[in-house]
Order: sequence, then C-alpha cells, then structure tokens
Amino acid sequence: MDELKIEAEADRRVALGAALLDGALPDWAQRIDLGKLDVSDTDTCVLGQLFAERNEERSLVGARFCDSNYKVGLTVLGLTGEVSVQHGFDKTVGQPRPNFTDLDKAWTRAVKARHDAGVL
Repeated sequence: MDELKIEAEADRRVALGAALLDGALPDWAQRIDLGKLDVSDTDTCVLGQLFAERNEERSLVGARFCDSNYKVGLTVLGLTGEVSVQHGFDKTVGQPRPNFTDLDKAWTRAVKARHDAGVL
C-alpha cells in the first residue's frame, strides 16, 4: 500500500475514533499532549492519556482491566479490540506490533484540526 493510501486509511479510522470521543468526552482534544503522543504506548496513546487520572472508571471496570490506561479507556467506552482498530486507537489485535507512525500523524492532525476550529 502506498503512503497516500496508508495516510488516507489512518485518517479515516482516526475520524471515527475522534467522532466517538467528541460524543463521549467533548474536551478530549484539549487533554492530549501531542509532545507525548505515541499510539504504540498504552500510557501515552490517546486513550492512555485521556484515562490516566480517571480513578473512578478504574473502580467501575474492576481490577482485571486496570493493567493499562488504554484498557480502562476501551472498557469505559465499550470498545472491543477489533473496534479499537477500526477507530484508530490500535493498529492490530493479537499480532506483533507494527509501525504506528501513520496513526500518530493522523491523531496529531485530528487534534490540531480541533484546536484550529476552536472545538475544545
């Protein structure tokens, strides 16, 4: 797949994820630190950052889901592994970790677009 198709697919998936977050956490883009954003890291990915300090959700989802902020976010938002891929929160389910650069760039564009549009 060429670079433009990869970028377009990442943007399409991230648009779904961003729309979901717009409905669930309207201030989500304001809370993302783009300097730390790394979709491959469960603490600094979009959900990792959004659910890092959400202790009330941790108690709601139970201890078995609390091994990462990312999993807390998935559980609170009602997402399964495959749906998280479709929404740009992950690259693959149950496979070795691929390159996440396309998703990092797509999420950065989505956050910046919301900042530029004043959607915070």
